[in-house]
Amino acid sequence: MKRLVAGVVFVSFGVSVSALHIVGWSATRGGISSITTANGYASTRAAIQLAYPGTTFGTTSTLSETSLAGADVVWIGSTFGQTTAISALTSAEQSALLAFVQAGGRALVFADNDTFSGSAQAVNNSLMSVFGCATIGTLGANQQHNFLNTTAYPAVGAGGTCSQLVSGFPGWFASYPSHFAPVTRLQTNNQVSCLTSPPGGVSSGSGRVWLISDTGSIGTGGTENTNWNTLFVNMLSEYSRVSGQFQLNDWVGDTSTLTATIKVWSGSTMVQTIPNVPLSATGTYQVTIPRYGNYELSGEVSHWLGRRTSVLVQDGATANFVLPNGDSDESGEVDAADIDLIIANFGGSALAADLDGSGEVDAADIDIAIANFGTTDE
Repeated sequence: MKRLVAGVVFVSFGVSVSALHIVGWSATRGGISSITTANGYASTRAAIQLAYPGTTFGTTSTLSETSLAGADVVWIGSTFGQTTAISALTSAEQSALLAFVQAGGRALVFADNDTFSGSAQAVNNSLMSVFGCATIGTLGANQQHNFLNTTAYPAVGAGGTCSQLVSGFPGWFASYPSHFAPVTRLQTNNQVSCLTSPPGGVSSGSGRVWLISDTGSIGTGGTENTNWNTLFVNMLSEYSRVSGQFQLNDWVGDTSTLTATIKVWSGSTMVQTIPNVPLSATGTYQVTIPRYGNYELSGEVSHWLGRRTSVLVQDGATANFVLPNGDSDESGEVDAADIDLIIANFGGSALAADLDGSGEVDAADIDIAIANFGTTDE
């Protein structure tokens, strides 16, 4: 039951801070708007990896179900160079991007002004129309973006506080659906320059979407990189809080002396491990998970058998686990080896063999193993 799985999870003050996998354009598709390869994004990559240790960046030249598999965040923009645009998203790519978000993935999508390239407006529309939005316009030189709320997320978050945002030659949003909320406005014309749709906003179980009307924030030579990087770290700092209870069968001891391991599964693929989850005296727990959508969660504790449950992972979700007892050697099955281990420790206090937490390995522990003989992990 306690087999080690590759992955990186950092736990601080009871909050799990997981590494992210961010997928962006390849150099050949995205040029200067590639979060993974562009020199203009070097400081952004460093800031994100500092805030979320173990974070990786992948690339794709085409958005598809396959190329986005395993991604937590998609990060794409419309600029290839200072005066050239990427090739516009195809209808298949638009469908793949929307499906990724609807399945719980998060997206940061950047347009730019409508004159930097002859195809600028068409390319911008190909990205923004996926979410029912449209950008327009060009403002000259550097422009300041003002937060509608300077004391709330995402102006404040895991990266700190953004004091100001400046970018060069931005456009702005001409229209957007009601489930998108303005985050910043341009000081010059008071037009919206950043939007967000919250988890569940695009559809039930969807991930959060961030839309920004200017890739000049970083990738195309924008100024105030430190503040933009702070904003990007803050944008990625939102997690789903999931809570519930572990019912540990046949246990008479103090549950708060135990910790759980929770794993997040997408089909047969384990996408995240959260170890050392503290339990209360009644077996309740709370974890934070950096994803949204339909997943299975598995719960594991010491010598109990692991169990799975399907959960729509979103803020405030609940997942409860009822765990059978008896797997003293943590092999994933209650078998003769477990009874042998209990007998070998009979009269002692070894935690693995003391299945009921009475403080002594005795006949009751043998009875528990016999009653659950043949039971396996899910």
